[in-house]
Amino acid sequence: MRLGIGKLFSFNMLWYVYMAILLNLFVSFLFFRTPFDFYIGYLAFIFLLPLFLFKFGVPREIGLIFGVLLLVGVVQSVIGNNEFPEFVQVFVGAFASYLLFYHLVFNTGTSLQSLFELYLKGAFLCAIVGLFQLASYMVGFVPGYDFAWMMSGWAMTPGGLFGIRIKTFFGEPTYHAMFLSGAMFVAIHDFIYQASRYFFSRTTALVMIAGVFVSFSGTIMGALVVSVLIIGLNRGFLRYFLFGFPVAAIILFQIVQSNEEFQGRYEGTLNIFLDAPQEAFDVLKYHGSSVILYNNFFIAKENFKRNPLFGGGLGSHPTAFKKYTLTSDVGIKGFDLNTKDANSMFNRLMSETGLFGLGLMGYLIFHFFVRRKEEDTEQLWIITGACLVVIFSNLLRQGHYFLNGFPFYVWIYYRAHLERKEQEMSQGLGSGTSSMTKAN
Repeated sequence: MRLGIGKLFSFNMLWYVYMAILLNLFVSFLFFRTPFDFYIGYLAFIFLLPLFLFKFGVPREIGLIFGVLLLVGVVQSVIGNNEFPEFVQVFVGAFASYLLFYHLVFNTGTSLQSLFELYLKGAFLCAIVGLFQLASYMVGFVPGYDFAWMMSGWAMTPGGLFGIRIKTFFGEPTYHAMFLSGAMFVAIHDFIYQASRYFFSRTTALVMIAGVFVSFSGTIMGALVVSVLIIGLNRGFLRYFLFGFPVAAIILFQIVQSNEEFQGRYEGTLNIFLDAPQEAFDVLKYHGSSVILYNNFFIAKENFKRNPLFGGGLGSHPTAFKKYTLTSDVGIKGFDLNTKDANSMFNRLMSETGLFGLGLMGYLIFHFFVRRKEEDTEQLWIITGACLVVIFSNLLRQGHYFLNGFPFYVWIYYRAHLERKEQEMSQGLGSGTSSMTKAN
C-alpha cells in the first residue's frame, strides 16, 4: 500500500507511517529539554508533516479552530494574562500535532481497523514488557526492570503492591495506565464476550489488563468505571444495572482496598473535593497527588470566572497558577508539579480555552459517539469506546494537549463516526434500490 501523496514518493511509506504513530504513542524518549522538550516521536513532525501540508494543506475546520485560539492567545498575551513565548510554544506544538495525526489517520490510505489494531498491538507489547519488568523485579534482575540504562526517564518508580510501579517506555506510571486504558477496555469486552471478541483471546485479555494494573495508577479506577458504563450502554443497560454494575462495583472496591497506593489516592481525592477548600489549607490531610489535582482545579475555576468565553489562551495556566494557587505558602516542595498541564485536560481546557474549548470537547464526545448496532460487523462502537476511555482518562488526570499522540485518539474517534455514517447511507441507498426493484 502506497501513501497517497502522488509522485512525491517512489517507495512504500506504510512502515514509516506505522513507526511515526508507534513512536509518538508509546515511547517517551527525550532527546533534549532546551529550548523545549524534544521527544523521538517529533521526528515525524520534521519529515512527514511538511509533505502532508504540501499535498493536502490545512483542513478548514482545524484552521478555523486554531485561528480562534491564535487570536485569543495573542490578545491575552498583550493584556498580561499570558506569556507570549509560552503561548507560541504550546500553540505551535498543538497545531502541528493535530495536523500531523489528522493526515496520518485520514490521508495515508490506511483503514481505520488497521490503525486501531496497530494501537492494540503496541499496547499489548507494552503490557508484556511491563509484566516482564515486574517479574524481573521479583527475582532481582535489575536491568530487566530498571530501564535507566536506556534512558534516565525510564528509571524504576517505587511503590505499588509489590514495591514497583510499572511505566515501561512512558514518562510516568500514570501515562502508562492512561494511554493503555483503551486497550484495557477492549480486553475487558473481549474477556466477557469472547464469542464476539474484537482482538484479544481470554488469555491475552488477562495479560493486557494485568499489564495496565501493575502501574498502580489511580487513573485505572476512572478508566474501569467508564469502560463498564460504555459496555453497559452498548450491551444492555438494564442487564448491567441489575447484575453487571453491582459486580463491577464490588471488583472496584476490592481493587481500591488491595493496596495503600490505590486507597490513598481514592480517599484523598474524594475527601479534598468534598471539603473544597477556598483558601490555604493543611495539605498534609490529603494524598499529595489529590492536593495537586484540586489546587489546579481551583486555579482553573478562578481563571475561568475571569475569562469564561475563551479562557486565558493556550499556555496561560502557569500565569494563572501564580495568581490563584492555594499552596504558595506551603513549605513542602512538589505541589507546583504539573503546573503547565493543570494536572488534567478538563482543568486546562477550562483555564486556557473557556467555554470554547470545553464546548468543542463536549461536542466531540457526545455528537460523534458510536452506539452498537446488531448488524455492526466491524464493531465501530468498540473503537469509539476505547478512544473515549483514553479521552476521559486524559480529561481526568493529564492536561498535555499532545502528549503521547493524544490527537490520534481524537481523530480515530471522529473517523469511526464518519464510517458509521457512510454505512448508514449505503444501507439506506441499498434499501431504496431494493424497494424500487420490487416495485418495478
